[in-house]
Amino acid sequence: MAWGLQSIAMKEGDVKELLDDGIAAAKSGESERSKDLLLRVVAIDQENESAWLWLSSVVDSDENRVICLQNALVLNPDCEPAKRGLERLGQLPTEASEPNNTINIDINPASPAASILYPERHQKQWQWEDNIPLRVIDDGGMKSRSDYDDVWERESNICAYCAHEIDLDDKKCPNCHRRLTARSFRYPLSSSELTMFWVLLLGVAEFFLFQAVLEVIVREPFVSVIWHGLLFVLIGILVAGVVLRQIWAYPASIVVLLALFTVMLLGFVAGKPPEEAIAEVVGDDLVSFLSSDLDIVFLRSLLTVGDILQFAAVTIALLYGILKIGPDFERVQTRHHAKVDRGLSDAPAYYATGQLYAERGMWASAILHWRRAAANDPARAYYQRALGEAYAQLGYYERSSDVLKSALERTIDPDSRTYLTNLIESVKRKQAAKSAAIGTERKS
Repeated sequence: MAWGLQSIAMKEGDVKELLDDGIAAAKSGESERSKDLLLRVVAIDQENESAWLWLSSVVDSDENRVICLQNALVLNPDCEPAKRGLERLGQLPTEASEPNNTINIDINPASPAASILYPERHQKQWQWEDNIPLRVIDDGGMKSRSDYDDVWERESNICAYCAHEIDLDDKKCPNCHRRLTARSFRYPLSSSELTMFWVLLLGVAEFFLFQAVLEVIVREPFVSVIWHGLLFVLIGILVAGVVLRQIWAYPASIVVLLALFTVMLLGFVAGKPPEEAIAEVVGDDLVSFLSSDLDIVFLRSLLTVGDILQFAAVTIALLYGILKIGPDFERVQTRHHAKVDRGLSDAPAYYATGQLYAERGMWASAILHWRRAAANDPARAYYQRALGEAYAQLGYYERSSDVLKSALERTIDPDSRTYLTNLIESVKRKQAAKSAAIGTERKS
């Protein structure tokens, strides 16, 4: 089942222009045009208090008017127009409290002169209320725990993918048969050191490209041009692998850099052509084969500025890779059971993390985060919409219908309401089909 909302990208100035046009249309009595413009504003910026207030004046029913005013009041609890509108609609309960209790305490003046000149500074007053009304927290449209008897209300480990209960020694989920253990990066996000490393690698690759271009200009042997071009391509592939944190990229890049460093250093120290310098190490036969049959010129003299810079870039990249980059590719074994990530505190963070899990097919983990998002900010209907669709994805149709109905109550955009209504009907049909299948199994 599809999930999530379509994102709408628009500049802040365009949103303000839509809002101004919508307000102007409302003032001139063009209710339909104003409603259309203001609905577009709140679809883009759901935290626009002015848009919700003006939208409440042009919507068709008191029910939608209440939703608009409540959204404005959630954004600004001191919004007097929203309070007055809800009070006229009978939706703003008046809280009765006991009269204020007051206590006055005299403070000794610092000097007789101070008591005469500033008498008002020597009395401190405190006030408090005995019966401060408690704020009722919206549960995000979810029923109480006692209304359900399923895996979400039990203190047990569940599969991050399908929410089936699992044991600690299970290697695979008994329901979806996915592996419950996997090796993953110790640090989910790459470090700035990794960025510096691939930049250095890219610099080394560009040196080889520059060298190949110069060799074309000065008409060096064509095989030498091809060789340096191939080195450019090889290191470019390593750069892509490092950027994407492919496991093979790190050791491969170290090996290539070490080989380049060794050959360059041999040529530099020996003061001989590369073929002769390498011959002293690997033998005359191999070098003769490379030089005569393939006519490869692996390294030019390091006496030129370009060669010296190239050698320096390879050396720096090699040292940086060995000393700094290891932790970025370190992997640890993790277990895929549904849990809420640490370090998250607000609704948008819970929602975004849930999206990441859903993209990986870990719907149970996504649900845990979207539950937190909906509970922390129950006024955001799209949190509940994502949660309801995720419940349906895993077959918890009763919960899905419950949450989607709550999202529908908080939605006034006609297209979104139509989508949610159709979605609720689809969930009900699936729930009925599931109940029928269970009944058939019991009879048989």
